[in-house]
Amino acid sequence: CLEIKEVSEGAFDPWAVPGGFDPSGYVKGWAADQVSEQLIKQGAKHIQVNAGGDISVRGGKDANTPWKLAVAHPSIKGEISKLYSITTGAIATSGSAERGDHIIDPHSKTVAVGARSATVIGPDAGISDALATALVVSGRDGASWFAKEALSEYSCWVVDRHTDTTWEILRK
Repeated sequence: CLEIKEVSEGAFDPWAVPGGFDPSGYVKGWAADQVSEQLIKQGAKHIQVNAGGDISVRGGKDANTPWKLAVAHPSIKGEISKLYSITTGAIATSGSAERGDHIIDPHSKTVAVGARSATVIGPDAGISDALATALVVSGRDGASWFAKEALSEYSCWVVDRHTDTTWEILRK
């Protein structure tokens, strides 16, 4: 959590909540990765673990087919906005579509208004989860984080808060 707080310039800050610490913007993704790793240790080769929309995948749907993972439209129920093909890695989306305005900006202590929805793809589901939350806080200001070496394997796709415009950063 501290590493993501630093790389996101404080947009992800689980210590900035009443009660002192709420890592929920990280732990669902982390848990999905933990389950994936346990399944690998038991011999599983093709794994998809979905922890409330934070998804960890390993080995593709089969040896020749990546997992197809859809990102829900942030305001039209049942609609798909984006589709990703991932063999091994993680994808996490944060926003207001499922739970309403629940993400708090740690700087202003008000509802986050940087983005309506943010999806992050990368090798670690916990980090993807936390970065997606941070992008909902920062919106386009968060694009600069992806120039940092620590995020060289992460991509994002973001829906602006007050328009239907999107932006993305693609990394290989």
